[in-house]
Amino acid sequence: MFNASATGTTSVTATNGTVIGTASVTVIPRPGPPPVTNLIVAGRGTTWINWTWVNPATGNFSYTMVTINGNSTQTSNNSFNYTTLNLGTSYTINLQTVDTFGDVNSTVISNTTYTLNTPIGTNVVVSFNNVNVTFSQVNREGNTLADVLPSNPGGSISSIGSFYDITTDSVFYNGSITVQVGYVPPAGINESNIKLYHWENSTWKDVTTYLDTANKTVSGIVTSLSPFVVAIPPAPAITVIGPPVATNIETSGSDSTTFQINVSQDATVSWFWGSTLVNSSPVSAGVPFSFTYVPTSPPDNYTFSVIASNANGNDTANWTWSVRSKTYFRGNRVWNGAKPNEYSLDYTWDPLSFYAFYYDLDTGTGNEALKIHLNSYTDRTINAGSLQYSTQPYSVSFQQTNWGQYNVIGFMADKYFAGYTSGTSGDITKTPVSPLNNNQLHKILVDDNTQRTITAGSTLTLQEGYVIKIKDVDAAGRIVLLSLLKDGAEVDTQPVSQGGTYVYSKKVGAVSDFPIIAVYVSNVFSGTEISAAFTKGIFQISESFVSTNSNNRYGMMEITTASSAGITMDNPNSFSLSQGSTINIMGDLSFIVANNDTLRFAPMVQRSGTYEVRGTVAQNNDTSFEWTPMNFEGFYYNLDDDVGTEKLDITRSGTSVSSHNLIYTSTPQAVSYQYSNFGTFKVIGFMADKYFAGYIGCPTCITRQDISTINSQQLHKVLIDDDTQRVIYAGSTLTLNDGYVVKIKDVSIGAGAASVWLSLLKDGTEVFNDVKNKGDIFIYAPSKVGTVSDLPIIAVRIDNIFRGTEATAAFVKGVFQISENYTSVRTGDNFGIMQVSEVSNNQIQMDNPNSFSLSSGSTMDVMGNIQFKVADSTDVRFYPFITANGTTVAANQLIIDAPATPMVRDTITINVTDGTGIPIENAEVSFDGNVIGNTNTNGSLDYILTKSGQHTISATRLGYNPGTITIQVAEYRDISLKFELPAILDQGIPEPIKVISNGTAIPGTNITLDGNSIGLTDSDGILNYTFDISGTHNLGASKTGYIPVIREISIRMPFSEFQALDINFTPSVVFRNQNYFVWANISNVGTKTGTLPVGLVVNSSVVQSQNVTLAPGEKQKINFTQKMTLAPGNYSVEILGQKKIMQVREEPINIFLVAGLITIIGALIVYLLTTKNKISLDVIRKKLKFGGT
Repeated sequence: MFNASATGTTSVTATNGTVIGTASVTVIPRPGPPPVTNLIVAGRGTTWINWTWVNPATGNFSYTMVTINGNSTQTSNNSFNYTTLNLGTSYTINLQTVDTFGDVNSTVISNTTYTLNTPIGTNVVVSFNNVNVTFSQVNREGNTLADVLPSNPGGSISSIGSFYDITTDSVFYNGSITVQVGYVPPAGINESNIKLYHWENSTWKDVTTYLDTANKTVSGIVTSLSPFVVAIPPAPAITVIGPPVATNIETSGSDSTTFQINVSQDATVSWFWGSTLVNSSPVSAGVPFSFTYVPTSPPDNYTFSVIASNANGNDTANWTWSVRSKTYFRGNRVWNGAKPNEYSLDYTWDPLSFYAFYYDLDTGTGNEALKIHLNSYTDRTINAGSLQYSTQPYSVSFQQTNWGQYNVIGFMADKYFAGYTSGTSGDITKTPVSPLNNNQLHKILVDDNTQRTITAGSTLTLQEGYVIKIKDVDAAGRIVLLSLLKDGAEVDTQPVSQGGTYVYSKKVGAVSDFPIIAVYVSNVFSGTEISAAFTKGIFQISESFVSTNSNNRYGMMEITTASSAGITMDNPNSFSLSQGSTINIMGDLSFIVANNDTLRFAPMVQRSGTYEVRGTVAQNNDTSFEWTPMNFEGFYYNLDDDVGTEKLDITRSGTSVSSHNLIYTSTPQAVSYQYSNFGTFKVIGFMADKYFAGYIGCPTCITRQDISTINSQQLHKVLIDDDTQRVIYAGSTLTLNDGYVVKIKDVSIGAGAASVWLSLLKDGTEVFNDVKNKGDIFIYAPSKVGTVSDLPIIAVRIDNIFRGTEATAAFVKGVFQISENYTSVRTGDNFGIMQVSEVSNNQIQMDNPNSFSLSSGSTMDVMGNIQFKVADSTDVRFYPFITANGTTVAANQLIIDAPATPMVRDTITINVTDGTGIPIENAEVSFDGNVIGNTNTNGSLDYILTKSGQHTISATRLGYNPGTITIQVAEYRDISLKFELPAILDQGIPEPIKVISNGTAIPGTNITLDGNSIGLTDSDGILNYTFDISGTHNLGASKTGYIPVIREISIRMPFSEFQALDINFTPSVVFRNQNYFVWANISNVGTKTGTLPVGLVVNSSVVQSQNVTLAPGEKQKINFTQKMTLAPGNYSVEILGQKKIMQVREEPINIFLVAGLITIIGALIVYLLTTKNKISLDVIRKKLKFGGT
């Protein structure tokens, strides 16, 4: 038997006491049992690790050899718990199986693990390479890891070193965790800016609590674990909320802009205007921050910027800000294309800048606006929809404050009633009533709180033919029974209590139960001889209305929307701002365009009668303000040459204006004569009037040398400045102004150049004559005009001379005349509250020598025709104005009337009148600059239209200002419908509406009134119709196959209205108990014959009344005789609004009666004395002899 104790090859010797033999033997080792399987860590702690495994079931397994970190042992168990270990330490276990023969399996089964590094306790520190983690409290032990991440987990950050993902495994902790990370600072950084960042909610959060630059560590306290990194912090980031940085901010004057930003970090936010710091303040991270800036710099382009800065750095956002002039978007009356830096291509006129738009100064309200968009500063075409008009209603108070408020609206530069609202007293209406919502606008006829008296038998006259009278009085109940009459016929009766309101409502148009009259009865009196009602407040609106249906056209504008919210209009067709034209926009509103290559224009309204022309309104915060011809039409301005010389500057504190703080300046400027070869002369505006200031000399001018009248303190009116060619025939005259005429005395008949002998007559007497050749100027210069010697006041240029066998003539082209009378302006002269401080060749200047106050609700004279009107308000709001007389201003203004929208092939009649309506004969009419003829004795000229589009018609005549209008000529179409109907019709009278096309009557045409069908035309193309609603309406006609037509018509409501033209009384001083006589001339200014009561009102009481019947336009004198019973004093005497003051005195003593009584008494005394022998008659005779003895 052989037992091998080792493997390998060996020799074996056989013996039996003696050697038998030797052999080589190979010993093969036994493999031992299979290795263990499923070696795992079954548990571990900070000082122990428990491994488990599965022992093999075969191979004579005996035990397992266990080796841990070089320490060996053995166990037959399937687990091994290793204790007394170090925490957070790595341990490797190696296992080999051994069988019962001691054979060891060569396979080593291993596992490496750590003991837990985070034990239970307080201030537990877990350390890693370059990282320390300290838990303030650990309640369950576990493991903490700090893995180095391969890259940034997210966000943008300037890291220094690695990103550490710190995690825990089953560690239960509370309180704070301090993380400390080491760093190596890179070159070139500010080490003090190094921070520890924690990845929280997808962003890097600065958690730095301590920076140890000596040991190159940075610490931070957190409550949760995730990636950490040492980094240089980012600069604060600005997020712009608005306006976007790409936006070019554009403001005018001192208009402000508000900016809003967010900042990513707490930072100091600084705002800069250019390089100037304008604001700096701390801002919290993530909190929206707003800043509003008001620029004070002159118009230019600027950079506005914001910088957010802190220790981490800074961020900047920039805007480009274009500061425009105060009037860049609105505020001036005139738009001037020569000044693109001063005027936007989108420009707006509103009540503050355009006097014709309705504006309530006291409340500062007015909502009309006209906005134009121009394509460029030279393009005269206004595209369709580029002229937009808008207006909105707003609330105003009744003058009778018990009635509350109502709505008004401005429309096409007029004020209209827009509706009763919830703010209207229930005494007038229980529910709101909006005629505007029914497309109706009504004029407000009366709104006052004046006290009036209606006595029994008298009447209270209202508008549109209405009167109120008393029917009866209930004295006990203080109730009066009122009757309302319309054109003499009773239409309503109502009892009204003292303190109550009489209201008359009716259906007007589409509005039912519409209150059109309200009268407040303040007191009711019933006496033994007389009863009376005292009123204090009348409100009346017109029954006539203007229709505002959508698609209605007014001039070139069309209504696009109309509701209780307001009205909008625009131009459905394009038009051109043609040079030198006047373009009707809507109603009385037109654009007047400069006769100049530069595009320059302004809105204007030409009205008859007197009206107010105001400048731009100075608001409460405008402590300084300037008016020029650009924003005050009252100042002289030449639109064609852009010449305006006047300006008025005010500086105030509240309502107080200190002395010398209202400054008026006017500077003479050169303008061209109408006849350009004359050159230029100087004009100056002075107190809102145009004056001649001097000649500018040149070889071909009227004078060779300069002549200044302003330097001699004289201002002259320009009477004629004309370049129209005219003819003076022998025997005829050329009429100038101020009584001057030029006539031909003779024309040379010899050989050579012709010459003409001219004579100048003044009021029929020759004052000057001279012989002139072709091209010469006939000049009349008196030796002295004021202090100016040889001042030419008349210049007539001879353009040509004709010598014929039957007629001779001189052709004149170029006439200039100034007035001999002048306005004197000297230093120290006073004009209103102003005093002249300088008169020179360069300017006239005035200021206020004394302080004054802009008293609330006042109207004050400033100088000449210029006044200030101040709002009745706690806010200081005011404007300058002049009172213009449309009739006077237009007396020498040529007015052209022609169809506004004719078509090619139409023969139009062009009518030329002066401003008062008188036809102008022999006016020269031009069409697009080409003379087409002269007007006849009726001021008319017919012309056949040959070309479609926009055209200009102009008219000139010596002594008159030229007139110009623009018409839009449509293409010729045979299928266009037209009306044959007057533009103004009377209400209630049947009218034949005839529709034609190309001169032929069109039967079966549908006729509409304000969009509603009213019938079809008959075989003659006529529809007879009675218009029962007054006002402005749109009449339409349409038929299949024809182009429809819409035309604006005016329905005039027949009415009787009496006005007193004057009032007189005698004697001039009335004694008590004396009879006095009052008379007045009464006229019916209505359209219908009527009988109305006319009352004599003395001291606000009707004392006598009589009925008067008048036809339209008829006048009649009415007389009253009364006995004066009033106490001495001054009393108003009134008839239909005309008033005078009557002085009443006590009845005087009759001196003749007194003298008679004295005589009788004296005679009686003499008789008694003589009969009793007290005195003799002889003695009395001697005493009565003067000088006797």
